[in-house]
Amino acid sequence: MVGREVSYAWARGLNLSEIADSYGEANDIRAGEAFADHGFGYRKGLPEISYGTAFESAGGKHDQELCMVPRDCVYLHNPPGSAYTVAFMTKLFGKGAVFHYRLLPLGVGLLAFSFLAYAMAATIGVRHTAAVYLVFLAAPMFANMMHGLCYHGYALSLCLAEIGVLLLALLKSDRVKPPHLAALGAIAFVAGWFCYEYVFVVAFTAVPVWLLREDWRAPATWRGALMCVVACCAGFGLAQVLHLVQVSAYLGGFSEALADLAKAGRKRTGGATWMKFPVNGTFGVIFYYWFDLLPKPTYLNFSFVGFVGLVTSALALRRRIRWPSVGAAEKHLVSWEPAWRYIVAIAVSILISSGWMVVMQQHAGIHGHFLPRLYFLVVIIAMLAVSRSLNRQPLATPDD
Repeated sequence: MVGREVSYAWARGLNLSEIADSYGEANDIRAGEAFADHGFGYRKGLPEISYGTAFESAGGKHDQELCMVPRDCVYLHNPPGSAYTVAFMTKLFGKGAVFHYRLLPLGVGLLAFSFLAYAMAATIGVRHTAAVYLVFLAAPMFANMMHGLCYHGYALSLCLAEIGVLLLALLKSDRVKPPHLAALGAIAFVAGWFCYEYVFVVAFTAVPVWLLREDWRAPATWRGALMCVVACCAGFGLAQVLHLVQVSAYLGGFSEALADLAKAGRKRTGGATWMKFPVNGTFGVIFYYWFDLLPKPTYLNFSFVGFVGLVTSALALRRRIRWPSVGAAEKHLVSWEPAWRYIVAIAVSILISSGWMVVMQQHAGIHGHFLPRLYFLVVIIAMLAVSRSLNRQPLATPDD
């Protein structure tokens, strides 16, 4: 996956990505040049997306929905993390070195996938981890924005790292420990410094992971899961508070920043959109994502509804099924032993992934070019549920 992304980044050279939101990339490159030239305190640390002439015709510089005039246009409605990373790479490699800029998100993605593989192998075993990663390979959305300079690749990579920590904390370890909570808080903070959209995924992924544990009802177990949620909420929330402070400093006051945020919120929740959905309201947006966007080759490349239906139907089989392994030197007894809470875990992951679409309908309606990736969580939880339902034990011999 990473090799494919490096190859694509090399092929794009000094050009914007055709997959990873060229609009956002152009904005971040110009804002990154501003920070590289004037320091990270320029414009109170907020990205000036109209700075300079890089990719002049791309992005929001000449989009009057974003910039009334193509100068002094400071973007207030997203944390500046991705602009900071471009600024850092601009200082290292100079202006225009777009391929070199991509090495940072690619490196973050490689580390995230490697850490998640380690955590999965420690929790569900190497064979099951390999099966999960085959699904990742089949679903392009897990990696095809990894090279992006905008925040989308970073956000997904950070969420994969968070899941890795949660697996070690809630499934591998007997209890949640302070290093787990510190790691979750740090990852959530960085994710919050990149974007808003992953708020529900970052905050509540611990819940479906907790439901995969055998002793999920034990007080120590659910308290540990609750501490994980609190740590993630605290980290993400701190990043948003700091961003609000930046906006307050730029606009001249806290009340002005809140008024600006409320105005943007009203637009993004129920504002006008040019999208036409199958039905009106929340269900229209969700159906658009489930039936139209997610099956596309850019995202899952297979039916989301079919995948969820197949997995939940298999998990609904309450009878234990056992069969001997074939072809292995050492014979094993393979059994299928699902639990109802696995289906609940998948349902919760669907609710979490759909949270942004429910709250921010207008924003979700016009950003279908990257938001379907929020449903990565459903795929991972479903595969973990399948793995937890499969058990292999050595087959007893007559001499035993």
